[in-house]
Amino acid sequence: MVKLSGKENKMKIQVTEKHIRKGIPEDCKKCAIALALQDALEGYNLFDVEVTTDCSSEEFKFNLRESLSCNVYQYTKYTISQTDAVNVYNFINEFDTFSYDGMKNESMPNGDVVHAKPFTFELGGEIEKNTVLSGGLK
Repeated sequence: MVKLSGKENKMKIQVTEKHIRKGIPEDCKKCAIALALQDALEGYNLFDVEVTTDCSSEEFKFNLRESLSCNVYQYTKYTISQTDAVNVYNFINEFDTFSYDGMKNESMPNGDVVHAKPFTFELGGEIEKNTVLSGGLK
């Protein structure tokens, strides 16, 4: 089970140049932030990491799907602070304008001024957990 450590169950997530270069714009499972989450949580038995927003509350949620056993998965949602949400929001808005070269497997900015640069944010506490067995909730 994914357990965040440190102060108040938080984990620092670093979005690096490599994540930006290898991330796919407008893909919530393969964007630079999702890749950074996958790297930070390496060693856990994760199948999916997804970055989503809740439009009603303008709050980012990070969905992690973890394998508990054969055909049994646990979905856990985490959130981030309001301050980090502004930085993530600004990053995603610019990153999603990048071009992606599928032949090179690289993203690149379309303009000369680039604000989507490496940064760090803290993954916050768990807000929701569901266990799924063979396609249905357990």
